[in-house]
Order: sequence, then structure tokens, then C-alpha cells
Amino acid sequence: MKKDKKAIQQALDSAKGSLAIENLHLSKEEERLIEQRLAGELSEEEFIKKVLEQQDK
Repeated sequence: MKKDKKAIQQALDSAKGSLAIENLHLSKEEERLIEQRLAGELSEEEFIKKVLEQQDK
């Protein structure tokens, strides 16, 4: 699912707002990975692998 920059930012802002309601926040690295996935730069498999690698840090 490839999106344009404006749609990606809107989706990310919406997700961040939803998380903030629950007092949860995305790290800069998490934001970057989400942006890359939405832009089509990462496959779903690559995205999941990188997210799991972040959890191990």
C-alpha cells in the first residue's frame, strides 16, 4: 500500500493522537519505520522484522 507524503503524515498524526490518549508515544525510529512501510519502501515482512529487532534493543 503506497501512499503520498501528505496521506502518510495524516495517518501518522492520527495514530499518534490515538496513542497519546492512552499515554503512549512512538519513538522517532518507530515513526520512521511506519513512514517507510506506508510509502512502500518496506514490505510487510521487512517491516515486521525491523519492528521485532527494535524490541530486542
